[in-house]
Amino acid sequence: MRRPLLITLVAAALFLLLAVLLPAEWRERAGQAVMATAARWAGTPTWVWCATLLGLWACYLSRAARIWFEWRRETGLPFSQLLWLSLQHNAAVYLLPMRAGELSFPLLMKRHAGVSLADAALSLVALRAQDATVVAALSLSVIWPCVPSVLASLGLIVTAAWLFRRLRGWQPQGARLQRLAAALRRSRTDWLGWCLSLLMWSVKLALIALLLVQLGGLGEHAAFCGALGGEFAAALPVQGPASLGNYEASVVAGVWVSHAQGEPPIEQIAAAALAVHLVFFAIACAAGAMAWIAMPRPVGELA
Repeated sequence: MRRPLLITLVAAALFLLLAVLLPAEWRERAGQAVMATAARWAGTPTWVWCATLLGLWACYLSRAARIWFEWRRETGLPFSQLLWLSLQHNAAVYLLPMRAGELSFPLLMKRHAGVSLADAALSLVALRAQDATVVAALSLSVIWPCVPSVLASLGLIVTAAWLFRRLRGWQPQGARLQRLAAALRRSRTDWLGWCLSLLMWSVKLALIALLLVQLGGLGEHAAFCGALGGEFAAALPVQGPASLGNYEASVVAGVWVSHAQGEPPIEQIAAAALAVHLVFFAIACAAGAMAWIAMPRPVGELA
């Protein structure tokens, strides 16, 4: 945990140095936006923070449930252990730059569940492909909020789930393709996995939008578009620790996509996005630390 924390602190110091080098007018506007966001933060009702915490835990449980349903037969691990593993993986994704934290999933699965690195990596790729499909489908409902777009989103998800299920009978030649086919045949391709992914991303986007409305003074449609833009930040080729900078810029871009009238200035949107980012970062790291403490150590390490 020390190295990721050190990398994060160094990146934060570089951002602070960059802020000092900005023109005085920019620093003044940024300071005013931060103060306005802080005032909104102080006036945020308690129920908003409670909803955020409960909603994020619902997301964490949904993500862990997908992993458990996939590997429960092979590993025999209880749900609690795979929940701790999932929480550590989530914290690593936040702490390490360039999405390097994703590599923690195969390593944790090998260490605690005895799953080979290749099988765990294939599992991660399939889960991320499922997530990307669900988020892309939900983007239709977010950008064009109406009944037809909602039905189109659900239709795309159902079609993707059906295609995944059709691949369960795929019998390719070659060891590598056979591994991929085996990965696609796992339980994550069942309807339950897709429902859990849909639940997780719907709740997460709603939570981010709720905080952007509260902390940034955005309208509901603009807030949902900003939340969607922030999640697409993971696809950017260059990533800092915790996607710092990438996330805020993507939220601003998402708000612009909404073409909403009378929205706050860019610095206020960015300040609100930074506040939301810090909330999610703090909760993810706290949950990851709790999971690291609670996770039983492998037998070999206890000797």
